[in-house]
Amino acid sequence: MRFRTKIAILALTLVASLGIPLAILTRAEAEPSTNYAVFTDQFQNDWTNWSWSGQLGVQDNQIAFTPSTGWFGLYLHTDRAVPTSPYNSIQFKLKTSSPTSMRLYGFDQNWQPSQSVELKDYVTANISNDGWRIYTVPLSALRLASNSLNGLVLQDTTGQTQPTFYMDDVALQANAITPAPSTQPQNSFDFSANDLPNWAGAGYEDSDARGGTALLVWTNATVSNQYAAPASNQIIIRAKADLCQGAATMVVSLDGKALTTIAVDSAAWRNYSIPVAITAGDHTVSVAFTNDAHDICDRNLRLDTLTFGVGTPETAVAAPTAAASVAAKSSAAAAGAEANAVANSVNNLVSASLYVDPNTAAAQQVAAWKNSRPQDANLLAKIANQPTAKWFGDWSGDVSAAVRSYVNAAGSKVPILVAYNIPNRDCGSYSAGGSANSAAYSQWVSAFASGLGGHKAIVILEPDALALNDCLSALDKQSRYQMLSEAVTTLSAQGALVYLDAGNSTWVGVDDMGGRLQQAGIAKASGFALNVSNFNSTSSEVAYGNKLNAMVHKPFVVDTSRNGNGTNGQFCNPSGRAIGQAPTLSTGQANVDAFLWIKIPGESDGTCNGGPSAGAWWADYALGLVRN
Repeated sequence: MRFRTKIAILALTLVASLGIPLAILTRAEAEPSTNYAVFTDQFQNDWTNWSWSGQLGVQDNQIAFTPSTGWFGLYLHTDRAVPTSPYNSIQFKLKTSSPTSMRLYGFDQNWQPSQSVELKDYVTANISNDGWRIYTVPLSALRLASNSLNGLVLQDTTGQTQPTFYMDDVALQANAITPAPSTQPQNSFDFSANDLPNWAGAGYEDSDARGGTALLVWTNATVSNQYAAPASNQIIIRAKADLCQGAATMVVSLDGKALTTIAVDSAAWRNYSIPVAITAGDHTVSVAFTNDAHDICDRNLRLDTLTFGVGTPETAVAAPTAAASVAAKSSAAAAGAEANAVANSVNNLVSASLYVDPNTAAAQQVAAWKNSRPQDANLLAKIANQPTAKWFGDWSGDVSAAVRSYVNAAGSKVPILVAYNIPNRDCGSYSAGGSANSAAYSQWVSAFASGLGGHKAIVILEPDALALNDCLSALDKQSRYQMLSEAVTTLSAQGALVYLDAGNSTWVGVDDMGGRLQQAGIAKASGFALNVSNFNSTSSEVAYGNKLNAMVHKPFVVDTSRNGNGTNGQFCNPSGRAIGQAPTLSTGQANVDAFLWIKIPGESDGTCNGGPSAGAWWADYALGLVRN
């Protein structure tokens, strides 16, 4: 579509405080509906060359723009740059059904773009019932580099196609009262005002968010901004997630220093509070979304507001201080003494040594390759020489005899055992199997406990049983909780330090998992286990574990067998992974009893990504874990 210069497409008026024109471009027809004088520049060729993703038109002497796709832009330009020094703001009228979905930025005489601002922060008046609003934007907010204005751009921030909108009475103003950028409290800020690259995220409309808009982060990215913060004792982030095989993880940093890792485990808005002492002044707060997933479903992070708060934290989600953790741990131990005097802490094992099984598949592979492939044998020795867990299940035959043989071989060392025989194990997936019913499981656990014979041991109880119970009916879930609770009692009575498996930081939300642990008898257990057979970083698991600790008041252990390179979002034989921190009972973490190798590095997760059946030895994968 072509437009003649006399059509009032661009309305750029230079107005003093009394409405008198201060600069004249090319005069167009006067607009009868306003006191403003309307001017337009001398357009050349098609107007659409100056805008994108939409059709431009004129309706009732107003600019009318109909977007054809998201990320559209309406570009208003002049042939002659206008000095901005006599003016302090730019004002215009806008009518749109999506008033919070656009940003404004300018170009100076050197065609350098200014800083962008969100229009929703600069509404100064609603002038009619049919959607017209007046926007007044201080020129200082745009930060034009050369104190000149050569063009303005209105750009969509949602990435979604919007209906036709209308613009009118664009004016530079002198001596106008500069409005506050927002009606928000000065200690609170909208995330939708932050810019992200187009590939990483964008603002979007959300009726439940403050101001009607929020920020969607759809891939691994960091939102960072500098804020003029008051003196405060906490940062409160209002967030939610598109849950996909677990929670979205956000890492919150202040002035370049990571404060905590939070599992955003709710699809509804929640306040996440991070206690931290903040002095009044400029501070940079960054929020990183670190675990994007989209192969089967789509995991995203959504951010609404950031608040510098004073008072009691709204939600205790941050890792407690070391002193507070020790106090909580001691309090929990005292409270549970009557129920289980043996299984309160792993501290009585710190001076002990974990058992290294000389007969693992890794050890046998080292022996087989010692002469034929000595370099590979030396690499695999890094696995064979570490204490790893021994798994027991329906393949173990006489489980009492099998457990007894193993703990007797350990002698004075402390063995790590995994009880993995819950009915409907793994919801019928790669590790399907387990006891036939609750009665059979009770007998199996009793036999397992009998094999312990009072030997000091660490028992990881039923990986995935709590995190992966969605395949069960409500009645079967309650039955599973009861089975686990009875197993904790039975195993603890034989001197075992029992850790109920609690999934991992990207699977089940803290509140949900805390409730499941409580129903499964965590009060009687030594603690809970995280990241079993998974790849999440130790830091993310510790942060998640600290939150669970605040709920259930029990310490935890973390499986570090294959998390040296963190996760790539896959759980079954993913490539590029690496062995993690060596097993130890001295973690330096108040709530962490041990870092253990519960999953044996080199044993397959299942028939996926070229692997053999679950639990089978896979030498090539083991080599990859060591080499990486």
